[in-house]
Amino acid sequence: MTSAASRKPHWAVQMNHLNRSISWIAAFIVIGIHFHEKGYGPAYWICLALHFLVYPHVVYWRARRAEHQLQAEIQNLLCDNVLFGMWAMALGFPLWICHTLISAGALNLSVYRGAKGVLQALLAVLGGAAFIDVIGAAGPLALDTSPLVSTLCMTAMLFYLLLFARSMYGRTVLLSETRVKLRRSEQALQRQLEAVQALQLQLTDQANHDALTGLYNRRYLDDILPRELDRCARS
Repeated sequence: MTSAASRKPHWAVQMNHLNRSISWIAAFIVIGIHFHEKGYGPAYWICLALHFLVYPHVVYWRARRAEHQLQAEIQNLLCDNVLFGMWAMALGFPLWICHTLISAGALNLSVYRGAKGVLQALLAVLGGAAFIDVIGAAGPLALDTSPLVSTLCMTAMLFYLLLFARSMYGRTVLLSETRVKLRRSEQALQRQLEAVQALQLQLTDQANHDALTGLYNRRYLDDILPRELDRCARS
């Protein structure tokens, strides 16, 4: 039996790991600049590094080894949004940072669950924000970000959308190629079936006729006479 570690990862798990690994480095840089500008302490920096640099690989490891990889990955996406909500509340809801994180999180879940996924993402964000508020770790309201951070947030969001679109495009091309291959295989199987049916008819004809005279042979008579006698008896 194939172990969970040796199984091929689900395409969603692999795609999201790539997206997290690349785009979250950009998020780390943007939020790190915001931390530097606002003078946040070491604890924030440690949490930032754990979330945006370590966490992507931990959740990939978890989903990679799960029995139902897609279900585990959707749970990872919900966890992403909970953490985004926690950051939003802890930082005092800086608009551009929150917009970038929450929009990306909702977009990810909408791919797998449509409008329901967007609602679940928003509820997860609210849940994360509520948790930070309950434990008393909410930061003072600070909606504004510096022009540099705002510009980097817009750039990071554009970069993420392009990365996401590239992944979806690759998936669409792969599905299209698979459909073409399946259609060709179906046509080939249909031709083989027609050839087999023609061969069966030919073999049946050869089995019932004498090869020299072309007349029906003993085999055919043994097969047809009981049926004909039964039909005569009925009528």
